[in-house]
Amino acid sequence: MPAESSTWGELCCHVTNPQRGQALERKRVAFDSRPFKFDGVFEAKLMAMACGEPSEGRARQAVRLLAAKAVELDIADWISPTSVHLILKN
Repeated sequence: MPAESSTWGELCCHVTNPQRGQALERKRVAFDSRPFKFDGVFEAKLMAMACGEPSEGRARQAVRLLAAKAVELDIADWISPTSVHLILKN
């Protein structure tokens, strides 16, 4: 049978139940041992900057500008806009 005409059900029946169990029981990588790069004090300062007045000509704060401002004010050595977004999201 050509691979293009295979359906999901036909493909799944080729994997036995023990193989499915092994795939589901793989050891997860533990990231709990990594130290936090940003603590509560940093998060509070970042939140204060985000709640402050936006830059000239802007209606609201931009995540990339908050990241640049945190580095400029020596609050952090380096931080990505994605990290700023995740901190503010929580």
